[in-house]
Amino acid sequence: KGREIVLVCLALFSVATSLTLALQTGPYLSRAILQADRLVQCSYKHSSGLFPGELLWESANTIESLSSLMIAVNSTKWVNIIQNTYDKTGPIVDKCYDDHQWWLLAWIRVYELTKDIKYLERAAFLFDNTSTGAWTNQCGGGVLWCPEPP
Repeated sequence: KGREIVLVCLALFSVATSLTLALQTGPYLSRAILQADRLVQCSYKHSSGLFPGELLWESANTIESLSSLMIAVNSTKWVNIIQNTYDKTGPIVDKCYDDHQWWLLAWIRVYELTKDIKYLERAAFLFDNTSTGAWTNQCGGGVLWCPEPP
């Protein structure tokens, strides 16, 4: 089961890398930067490290997207936002394993941007937590989406 999760992560990473390359060569780069600036200025809540109009897993996707954009433009413009999110959220943001996996992908992307091992360590913690805690034999086996209400 761990191998399948790793393969899914690699597939998603491949898609993200393709999107990054398209963004680098496409005509929409300045628009993406402008929208990211607006998103951070208007929607980010420093006290929680999240984007309050989003569900937790959506904030993970936003952090991953900001990281991808910074990689595409070779910038560290919003690294302080990501660092604040890391500091404020902790490794487990809720009780839903699917949300954990979205955060795992975000932290892998942040590691790719910053090369700071703490982000990769958080991703590994989330992977281990899901691998050991989420597996069930219900319905023939699989990973529980959300064993308890968030």
